[in-house]
Amino acid sequence: MLRINLATRPFYNERPIYLCLGLLALLGVTLIINGGLEMVRLSRLRTALDHRMAGVERDRAELNRRSVELDRATGSTLLESLDNATGEATSLVERRLFSWTELFDRLEVLIPENVRLTEVRPEFVDGVVSVSLGVVGQSRDDIRQLVEALQRAEAFSMVLNRQVELTGESMYRGLIEGVYRQPTSSLQGRAGAEDDRGNGSSSRE
Repeated sequence: MLRINLATRPFYNERPIYLCLGLLALLGVTLIINGGLEMVRLSRLRTALDHRMAGVERDRAELNRRSVELDRATGSTLLESLDNATGEATSLVERRLFSWTELFDRLEVLIPENVRLTEVRPEFVDGVVSVSLGVVGQSRDDIRQLVEALQRAEAFSMVLNRQVELTGESMYRGLIEGVYRQPTSSLQGRAGAEDDRGNGSSSRE
């Protein structure tokens, strides 16, 4: 006959259960720690990448600024070179078309007897011919008469007596400046002569 005591608890082995729970808890803690370390590593990596991106943006902005400055410098230098070349070419053309003979013919008529011409220096700037005349006269009145004659002449304008001084030979040396207007007919005649000369040389070739 089997007898069972219902008042006593049945025997259970709880150690494996606690062991499993402990292992699960340890695994959870390990995962949490690893996750935290991974988050810290990713955060540092992101910070480093942000710094590198910021550096790249600064470098790109600096390169763009230098590129713009270089373009401006190159453009301004090129324009300045073109302007200088154009000015030199215009000055050469004006010098080739300038008639020294006509200028001296006009001065010969206007210069008084007691005044001697010592220097003639024309300057060509933007199509305007400025002339500096060095003269020597026996008196200040002689030089003044030449200045007044130049002022009355149609070929000259803005005539000024810049300097008058007494030399060691009891003569007066003066410097006269003004604007000389060469007649258009003379310019056209010299331009036509230049064209005919060029056509003749090309035809000979």
